[in-house]
Amino acid sequence: MKNTTKKYSNPRAILFFLATNIAFMATMTLIFWSFSYLFGLNLNSNLIIGSAIIGFSSALFSLFTSKWIIKRQMHITIINPNEAHGRNKLLSDALVRMSKQLGITPPELGVYVDPVPNAFATGWRKNSALVAFSTGLLNNMTDEEVKAVMAHELSHVVNGDMVGMALIQGIANTLVIAVSRVISSSVTDKEGMQVLLNIVLQTILGFATLPIVLWFSRQREYRADKMATNLVGNYGMIKALEALKRFSGAVSETDNKQVALIGIQSAKMSGWFSTHPTLDQRINRLAFSSRNGV
Repeated sequence: MKNTTKKYSNPRAILFFLATNIAFMATMTLIFWSFSYLFGLNLNSNLIIGSAIIGFSSALFSLFTSKWIIKRQMHITIINPNEAHGRNKLLSDALVRMSKQLGITPPELGVYVDPVPNAFATGWRKNSALVAFSTGLLNNMTDEEVKAVMAHELSHVVNGDMVGMALIQGIANTLVIAVSRVISSSVTDKEGMQVLLNIVLQTILGFATLPIVLWFSRQREYRADKMATNLVGNYGMIKALEALKRFSGAVSETDNKQVALIGIQSAKMSGWFSTHPTLDQRINRLAFSSRNGV
């Protein structure tokens, strides 16, 4: 019998993230060099400080604007808890209850149209976050399975994963920019050529450091799964992951190419360039934890 289980893809989302990050770094580099030229500043006299300003500004810009941008980009409908009814009421009540257990202000609850089962959390403050679900997930999972996904996403909020990933990306950016500047200044002493070489090196090194950043991303998924078990139990979390796995086998290749955000599904590009561990890896980790009481 043919194995229809597929791993969900996010290559375009990864490339979009990488391109956006590099583009912002390149823009900030040009601005920084322009200011240094106009005001006679010596960039290389404060290599780390200058690199950190550019590197962290890119990561922090993405962090602070992510909630606002994603709401509009994904056309997310926010569920008003005071007006919710039916299943929306059930989800809203579950969100409030779990948030209270975790000691945070309930995030905004959002829904967006997408046949691919996915969910994500975003927002730079724990008490002002957003948790959103795709219609594909809501239409193909039971209430208990959706609650397990919710517990996973709330764990990201409580763990401060959005801030953590921004800081890791900022550190990676700083190293990329610092190394690029050292190499470019050693190759040529012409300002214009240094700027151009800087941008080329940032692109190459930005891609080279991506696996390091994504390794941390995969670890936060394991940690969110584990924390979610405190709310829904090991069995509840495993059941939700197995439901996603079953659904992934039934989705066409066309749907499989759709861009997904930082959802609970696994990425197609397993290994170094994967944002998530595979569903099998996550299920096995939880099963091992359950058997061994860890």
